[in-house]
Amino acid sequence: MVKQAGFSLVELMIAVVIVAILTMIAIPSYERYKVKVNRVAAQSDLVEMGTKLQQYLVTRRSFIKDNGFIGLNDVNLTNQLPRNEPSLYTVSLNVTANSWELIAAPNIDTRQEGDGFLVLNSKGYRCWNKQLTTACQPSATTNWDGR
Repeated sequence: MVKQAGFSLVELMIAVVIVAILTMIAIPSYERYKVKVNRVAAQSDLVEMGTKLQQYLVTRRSFIKDNGFIGLNDVNLTNQLPRNEPSLYTVSLNVTANSWELIAAPNIDTRQEGDGFLVLNSKGYRCWNKQLTTACQPSATTNWDGR
């Protein structure tokens, strides 16, 4: 009697089930990771934008121009983040004569939808809260880590 080498159908099915279970665990974890990476990239871009706004204020001493307040285009900034990828956030700028606030709202039908607004202001205060459907109010006690 010659013994055949190889796997039985049962052994093969067990291996397939194990791979399927591992995949069901790994994919949602990877998706949460991608959302966090995109949020961190947008936060970094907001900080860069804030630096450019501060440079503008130092140079011109005000955010007022002939026909009102400046906009993102006046400082050569985009309203879409991240800049190097498909747009995941839309940025708006609120200014007064000597202060500014950037608000990044997650775009609908992207993986960032429902991930909360990012806010940064001229005092360096920032906030993010995943549960809010509108922008949070940055203060000395808020941060981008959601606490």
